[in-house]
Parts: sequence; structure tokens; C-alpha cells
Amino acid sequence: MSAPSGRPILIDLRARFDAVKSRLVFGEVAVALGLKGSSRDGWTCPACHTEGAVRERTGGQGARCTMKDCGKGYDLAGLVMTARGISALQSATYLERVVEEKLARGNPKAPGLFEGLTGGET
Repeated sequence: MSAPSGRPILIDLRARFDAVKSRLVFGEVAVALGLKGSSRDGWTCPACHTEGAVRERTGGQGARCTMKDCGKGYDLAGLVMTARGISALQSATYLERVVEEKLARGNPKAPGLFEGLTGGET
């Protein structure tokens, strides 16, 4: 199966995910999804629902749940797919919408890892 561009869908999805990765950090996506927590204190895991269990890795390498029985790792796409229960294609569309909303607010660059990102009640 091919995308409208004629490229295979997997290549098209990879390109879409790569495009949003340079514009977003994990905490921005967690906030957009309504997850409780912060980049500093941890986020609620969308898989096991434990508050503060998802800890971000440095260098934009995603995050991992610290709960022994869960341990799920997330990149931006995986976080959205797990939290919303949607496909990779739908996740790419969701992340593109988050980028569009961010650009509409006039904030084009991804902030540093701990720049005031807090979601929900802490």
C-alpha cells in the first residue's frame, strides 16, 4: 500500500514522525494529552495509570515507566497511541495538530527538557 505521494506508507509515517520530533518535546505532548505530572517529577503512565511513573530520558530519547510490572517505553508516537488508543497513522495526525497549535501560538522551537512543563494537578 502506498501513500498519495507514491511512497510506501511506513516511509511516509517515519517522515511525518521525524518532522514533529524536531518541533516537540515529550512534556509538551504529555500536556496536550492531559496527563498529570511534569517533566521534572514524572508523568502519569497511560498504560498502568501510575502517577509520576513515566520519567523522561535525556537527549529527547523518549521516556520509560519506572513501575516494575509495567516498564513501558515511549517515544512521542507511542505515548499518543497508548494514551488515546489509536493507530500510528492517527498518532501522526494528532502530533501534527499539536505542532500546528504550537505554531499558531508563535512558539516554533521545542523548549528545553524542564522549561516549566506541568500538566494536570500535581
